[in-house]
Amino acid sequence: CADRSSNPNGAVCFDGASFWSYGDTLDVDTADFSIAYWVRLDSVPPPFYVSGTYLSDASILVGKGTTVYGYPERAGYSIMVRNTNGVYSLSALWGGAVNDLVYDETPITLNDWFHVVQSRCGTQQTLHLNGQLMFDITTDANRDLGVDIVFALGALDRDPTGHPDQGWLIGALD
Repeated sequence: CADRSSNPNGAVCFDGASFWSYGDTLDVDTADFSIAYWVRLDSVPPPFYVSGTYLSDASILVGKGTTVYGYPERAGYSIMVRNTNGVYSLSALWGGAVNDLVYDETPITLNDWFHVVQSRCGTQQTLHLNGQLMFDITTDANRDLGVDIVFALGALDRDPTGHPDQGWLIGALD
C-alpha cells in the first residue's frame, strides 16, 4: 500500500488476518540493538475473551517473544498497541531470561503515521515516538533477551510452540 509519503507500494499493509514471519532470527541476546519504522494504525481491536479465557488485548507491530509460551518464558522483545476502552497506547516490552517483563504505555492516535524506535544500549532500554523519548529504563547489562519464539511483523507468531498466534495488526508498516 502507499507509504507515509503517498508512494504507491512503499509500505506493507496488514489486514488483521495475516503477518510476516521470519523464523528464529534476530535473537539479540545481550547485544545492543534498535528497531525503527513508521506505522499507521487503521484500528485496534479491544481485549477479547472466549469462554472466560483471555486471548488478546493488543495488535503486535514487531514481535520476538515476550509470551508466556516461549522459552525462557516472557523473554524477547516486542512493540504493540493496546486498546483500552477506546484509548490507544504504544507499548514496548523487553523480557529477560529472569522473566522480568518491562514495558511502557504511550498514548497514540489512529489513522496517522508515527515513527517508533525501540532500543537497547548497554543497560538502557528506550522507546522513542516521533523523535521524543517516551520511556527509559535501566536494567542489568547481562540481561539476555534471547528466546525460541520466531521474529514476526504484524502479529505475535508463537512458533515453535503449538499455541495460537494473536495480536494481528490492522494498518501499515513502512
